[in-house]
Amino acid sequence: MSRDEKIEKVQRLLTAHKKTKEALEAEPVTQELHSGTDIARKWTVITAAYSGLEQTIKYLLAEENYHSIAELIAFREGKKYLYRTHDVARLFSRLKKPTQDIVRDFYRRFQSLHTYITAEAVDEFLNVVSGADGIGYERWRYTLIEEKELPRNSPEGLVAIWGVCVQIAEQRVWNKPLVMPDEALKSELLMKLNHLGRKVSRDRQDAGEPFQSIAHEIRDWAWRTGHPLNAFADVLWHFSRYEEHGQDGISEWLSDALARWANEVTTSPATAGATSLRTFVVRARSHTPDGQGLRWDRNTNRFEAVPSSRGEGRGSG
Repeated sequence: MSRDEKIEKVQRLLTAHKKTKEALEAEPVTQELHSGTDIARKWTVITAAYSGLEQTIKYLLAEENYHSIAELIAFREGKKYLYRTHDVARLFSRLKKPTQDIVRDFYRRFQSLHTYITAEAVDEFLNVVSGADGIGYERWRYTLIEEKELPRNSPEGLVAIWGVCVQIAEQRVWNKPLVMPDEALKSELLMKLNHLGRKVSRDRQDAGEPFQSIAHEIRDWAWRTGHPLNAFADVLWHFSRYEEHGQDGISEWLSDALARWANEVTTSPATAGATSLRTFVVRARSHTPDGQGLRWDRNTNRFEAVPSSRGEGRGSG
């Protein structure tokens, strides 16, 4: 493929993933009492994500092996066409190991937050959603009118894996840095707090106080416990119990910003949809079946469950 062909294909994959992810996250997290309705609600995202992931992996395979897409699809061993399949697990197994390892690392981080997805490794997840003989996509595609057993699936998991594969494709075309799910969540939360910090400074200045930027204080506060995700989890834990942030040794400006941040994050429309923000907020507040909270472990690059009290494990990096 020429560079122009790669750019065109990656842009299409990127746009399709973005629109599918937006559709997933705009849908409130509910459980229909009627199983058929629940299946139908998930059908749009799951079928799009199956197809998008399959096409993205095929693009990566063609790129890695210096083929055009047509050459890849036509490639065969003996009489067997190796890539004429919807089996995403089998296609994934044919990617080069460094590519597989990036996806595995991304998925492990993602799943450690979204623990309702029980498959702890991406290979296991793809084998489950592909189903016996790789018929998972076909079963889901026709499930609106056919009564056949469906393989287990998670639209969030499928969209996340598709997303990191698109990121890999982007990285190879535009040399963009790959963003892991914890990094994306950290940036989202810090961006919100920095925005509110600037607003607090302006509001206090309008009220007659000297202007004071708290950008450096926010950065220092966020890292003083070892990692911003743990600092934010601690704020959410306190806020859910006492309606205050529970942070000591900070300025009135930062105290005001954190109070606003906790209120906005917990009432954000994003916490109603299938987002990592929603899952983080729920777990940080210990609103889970087992009542446990969470922390980010920088040594393992995983989210971990911790006791819901402010005891051992909370706030460390």
